[in-house]
Amino acid sequence: MDTNFKNYINLSKYKQNILFADFHIHSKYSLATSKENTFENIIKSTIYKGISIIGTGDILHHKWRNEFIDHIDKDSLINDCGIYFPDDKKLRNILRSIDTFENKHLLKEFIAKKNYKPLFLMLTTEISFIYKDKDKTKKNHILLIFSSFKNVEKLINFLNNKNYNLNSDGRPTLKISPNIFFDILLDIDPYVIIIPAHIWTPWFSTLGSKSGFDSMLDAFGEHLKYIKAIETGLSTDPPMHWLCSFLDNFNLVSNSDAHNTSSIGRNATIFYLNKPFENINFKDMIFALENNSNEFYEEIKSNKNIFFRNNINLFGTINLFPQLGKYYFDGHRNCNFFCSPIDAKIIENKCPFCKKSITKGVLHRIFEIKDRNNPEERKNKRFYKNIIPLLEIFELTLKNFISKKKILFFYNFFISNIERELDLLTFYEKQDVENLLLENIEKILKFNLEYNILTHNELQIFFLEFVKLIDLMNNKKLKINEGFDGKYGSIIN
Repeated sequence: MDTNFKNYINLSKYKQNILFADFHIHSKYSLATSKENTFENIIKSTIYKGISIIGTGDILHHKWRNEFIDHIDKDSLINDCGIYFPDDKKLRNILRSIDTFENKHLLKEFIAKKNYKPLFLMLTTEISFIYKDKDKTKKNHILLIFSSFKNVEKLINFLNNKNYNLNSDGRPTLKISPNIFFDILLDIDPYVIIIPAHIWTPWFSTLGSKSGFDSMLDAFGEHLKYIKAIETGLSTDPPMHWLCSFLDNFNLVSNSDAHNTSSIGRNATIFYLNKPFENINFKDMIFALENNSNEFYEEIKSNKNIFFRNNINLFGTINLFPQLGKYYFDGHRNCNFFCSPIDAKIIENKCPFCKKSITKGVLHRIFEIKDRNNPEERKNKRFYKNIIPLLEIFELTLKNFISKKKILFFYNFFISNIERELDLLTFYEKQDVENLLLENIEKILKFNLEYNILTHNELQIFFLEFVKLIDLMNNKKLKINEGFDGKYGSIIN
């Protein structure tokens, strides 16, 4: 299921106009989330990664909301138009706290030139819905992007009056149907963007194996008209969705669902910007996320420029290799057993070790309800690329030489001095990576000598293996042990 966009799209042509977005993250106030997920650390990671649009996550939580207010430009709050810029002084302080710059002169140069991609935040939260439908318990997660802070506060007041506890978990749980909630929500915020989250995950999703729904219409009925985009999740990529014709009317977005700052940007949505960044407004974002026409695909193939008339446009997504996600294959984590959908049928979905039922993965689930055999049949496709996080590439190439702490230090140096992570993973081919290392060889050698990271021979091996791994990633030749039943997959190259 591979669509090779390299055949007709020259990414380097668009690099200067490309923006990366990650709408779905979590704060330190969400359950099972790192306490390091502070506002400062999230912004720092966002800058490191080269992300321009970041969701606040957990905006309904009062402590997180206060942190947001404290770090946002006051004019943005006064204008309250759904797009918010960081306070310039706070942003500079965050940049000064990055400890991997070569020296103070480089830091001053970095700040003076604002040598980071422009950045704004959007008001987001994920809500967990647990409710009864035809005497069966249903569980679903929905991502929301609000059009104003004022509307966020209105929703909070409404839910507080209904005695919902919004502060025990950054991702609140509501014991009502999403459809009932949508009526309430849209009355408060008519422009809110509603995105079903990680739609194939076995639990807490719209189409997962435990969801009880076989189509978007089954799940949302007449409220489906309010949904224009769906989130892929970590265990799928766009071609897997293209196998389902009933998803053709929805744009695909990808987000990290990050519970720690290092995971930010592991999945992301790509936009093409056609006007000054500071002039983008919420209605532009609505149009970009809702416009599902076939023009983009046809224009890219024919090299026309109709697409570029819009202010900001949905360009595509970057996605983890789905095999690395926690629910790609079928399996039983307690017995460390996993298998393909075909093998699962042979063993009648029972673990061969303990005879308990195995968890059905997203690949199996998609094969159950797909109505296509060829993903190319979907007409309104967007660009996508499978990636692995850059830190993982560093770990794979350096784990035999240095500690994890030193690897992280080297990685942070690289993405703050050499190239932003998502730019490197998205735009660079093998020769580009080789040229990047050569162009920055003096800087890398100086850093390595000053901090005693690697021996000369180890550094040479790192260069070779680093280029090799990115080339394998770009050509989809990585060997991967598939993830299953809540356990992430792993690269075995």
